[in-house]
Amino acid sequence: MDPMLKVDGNTWSKVQFVSRMRVISELGPCRSPEGHRYAIKLRDPVDILAAVVYFREHHASALLLHGDTPTDEAAAMATSAGCRALLLDAPLQALSLRMPEHEDKVPEPEKIRSTLIRAAEGREPQFEPSLLQFSSGTTGDPKLISRSWSDIAWEALSYNSSLAAAGGEPPLVLVPVSHSYGLITGVLAAWAREDIPHVVHTRNPKAALRHIRDNPDSIVYAVPFLYGLMDSLSKGEVRYRKAISSGAPLTERMLEKLRATSGEVWQQYGCSEIGCISLKAGPERPDEVGRPLAHLHVREERLSEEHSEGTVSSEGTGGELVVRNGMKVVRTGDIGVVTAGGELRVLSRLDDLINVSGQKVMPSEVERAIAGLDGVREVVVYGAAHSVWGETVKAMIVADGKIGAEAVRAECSKLLPGYKVPSAVRLVDEIPRKTSGKISRRWLRKWEEEQ
Repeated sequence: MDPMLKVDGNTWSKVQFVSRMRVISELGPCRSPEGHRYAIKLRDPVDILAAVVYFREHHASALLLHGDTPTDEAAAMATSAGCRALLLDAPLQALSLRMPEHEDKVPEPEKIRSTLIRAAEGREPQFEPSLLQFSSGTTGDPKLISRSWSDIAWEALSYNSSLAAAGGEPPLVLVPVSHSYGLITGVLAAWAREDIPHVVHTRNPKAALRHIRDNPDSIVYAVPFLYGLMDSLSKGEVRYRKAISSGAPLTERMLEKLRATSGEVWQQYGCSEIGCISLKAGPERPDEVGRPLAHLHVREERLSEEHSEGTVSSEGTGGELVVRNGMKVVRTGDIGVVTAGGELRVLSRLDDLINVSGQKVMPSEVERAIAGLDGVREVVVYGAAHSVWGETVKAMIVADGKIGAEAVRAECSKLLPGYKVPSAVRLVDEIPRKTSGKISRRWLRKWEEEQ
């Protein structure tokens, strides 16, 4: 057997994988897919990957949707993206979608360089073959992101060059392959360097720990929240040869734990619009995300007066990180610094800045001060409306009982200027997260306003 992929410990050969692609090719709307768009709302990682590879090889586009998305919502999203059909499971099927009557009504993603190929009148519009995704919507309404398959291939090549993976280090992917982190850097990059990726589909963190123990030479791909959960369940005994984290910045505490339990710690930084931007081996601080991949150029762009006034801090002022890949330019919405050595530090999101009477507060700086206090296990800092100051700083904390809300504020007063000290600290058992495991400060602000 010629192995190509593992899922939850089960090996799939190339012959078996091609067989799954053939099943997809025999679905009515999926025949002759060239030039068309297809939405993928599947749960099985093998079927997701088989669909992606099938559409890529047949010069079609694939829109990745989370497998748990309600079917009606998925169909609406797929239709808005100009998809010909929606792939569903249980059983595997392709739901044909009604296209708009006229091609000029098919919405093209704003600010995305995706080519619409003109079709003869009365026929379905054709699109440049691409990988499509909707942005997470963490900082606003989801946007349709389009990246050509050639861009994806360049990312995988450049990524492997930066990762410099040695032989015998197959990836253990603990994140969904319906997301670019798991799909591109976890699986497609592994195939490009002829490694066999192992996708862990089960959501049981104890099972994930078992796979880590059974595959000690793997490169583990996970998000900070999962690393923290596995550390807690294993009571600090889990060990990694190489641990890669992405999706959200590591906290100082989690970074410290990973450095103690891993042969190598890597932090990966990217965005949906352009993919992985940089990799950092052995970060000493959570904001260190390394040198940009070889095919990308990153610069700081001066912040507007609206965002820049009062942002001077111990972290440095920084600017918005703007990434260029050839002719494509993406504004990340992240405040960061390009160091003299060409490495990136990501300080905050533009949308997360808190405006306290004209003074700008970066939540990450306040979080760093609070996270260093004895008894604080996890913290998120966010802005809330204030009738006098415009906005005020608030904090939500998971503590172990050794410290209370007023003690946190008192300690912050010793470490930070007054306008950065949280006006309120809420102790909680768990910080609310999106289904992706990310924390949305925008959602927390909305929640505060509704209380």
